[in-house]
Amino acid sequence: MLDMLIQGGRVVTPAGVGDWDVGVVGEKIVSVAFPGVLPAAATQVIDARGKIVVPGGIETHAHAVANVQPGARTLVAGVPNAGPLEHSLGAIWGGTTTVIDFAPVPHAGDLAQGIHDYLAPWRGQAYTDYSTHCIYSNRTPPDAIARYHELVEAGFPSVKIFTTDIRPPEGRQTSLTPIAKIDTGRLEDLMRQVARHGGVLAVHGEDDELVM
Repeated sequence: MLDMLIQGGRVVTPAGVGDWDVGVVGEKIVSVAFPGVLPAAATQVIDARGKIVVPGGIETHAHAVANVQPGARTLVAGVPNAGPLEHSLGAIWGGTTTVIDFAPVPHAGDLAQGIHDYLAPWRGQAYTDYSTHCIYSNRTPPDAIARYHELVEAGFPSVKIFTTDIRPPEGRQTSLTPIAKIDTGRLEDLMRQVARHGGVLAVHGEDDELVM
């Protein structure tokens, strides 16, 4: 039995657009079919006639918790930084159902728990699903790189690294997010770990000379 049946909408999929019905079990879309094909019995039936039905979007680069530091609520030019509640509310209104933030990898102890602790402001304060990219830097000890697989096993396979930690002079006074460059040796070790465990590496690639 379906948990949700969405009927009569104009459905958008990677394969095309059509007047189809959508079946959902739990939080997963299990079927997209011509009208009348799916069983009519469902826990919840949504009449989507006259509406467009699209999969939830994924925001892959968000600064919600990552920028919530002392002073961050009055950010550059007096524009306040949105925390998880405001950020996710705006996202869900735009059809985005998952937001991915950033969190530094702990230097020791339980790496996954450290990431969960950093994301604590999201808990109970989100209209969307959420996750994070895990930041490795020059300050990350080799042991935490060798233990990258623990993050993958905990559901955090995505890594963010910076190839510069220099900011243009005009940006240094207003920036609230410290950049932590990773050196070549650590980066090589990390890339080997990411490849070995099927992770994802996001590179903020800039040269110090170009930034200046």
